[in-house]
Amino acid sequence: MSFRLTEDMALFFADIDKSKIKGTTFLDIDKFYSCLMLGFKEGKFYNKAKLNDPFLAAGARWPEPYREYDNYILGLLIEAEIRRLEVDRKDRQEIEKTASRLLDSGRGNSLGLSEDGIKHMNYYAAQGFQIMVNKMNKPRSVEDFLVSYANLFWQNETE
Repeated sequence: MSFRLTEDMALFFADIDKSKIKGTTFLDIDKFYSCLMLGFKEGKFYNKAKLNDPFLAAGARWPEPYREYDNYILGLLIEAEIRRLEVDRKDRQEIEKTASRLLDSGRGNSLGLSEDGIKHMNYYAAQGFQIMVNKMNKPRSVEDFLVSYANLFWQNETE
């Protein structure tokens, strides 16, 4: 199992798939990550989404630009799950149980996630995408997307 985009993400991001910003293409991992962060921020996931085939090969590692931040991303997953499940932050045993369910401590999976962890990441990304679709216009370019995304992400921070 690996990371997957929802069927609707391909349509939403179709126009920016054709554009480049300073020679860099907006990859599937970038789409996934942007949706994932919104899902983590909300602390909810959507488990009814229809998922496409994985965009990372089985056993793949985090893509290079994300590799040095992989532990932070894993930590955000655990934190989002603790909030979603309303785990008492003083209950270390329950926090450890949650973390061990989501992570592959032996890193047998190159992403550092268990099957449950990968599944939950996909669900959080699907939730983030639902937020995006409901509150953003379909982006026409990478630049357009980045501005709209930043406004959406920080929207409640300034209110």
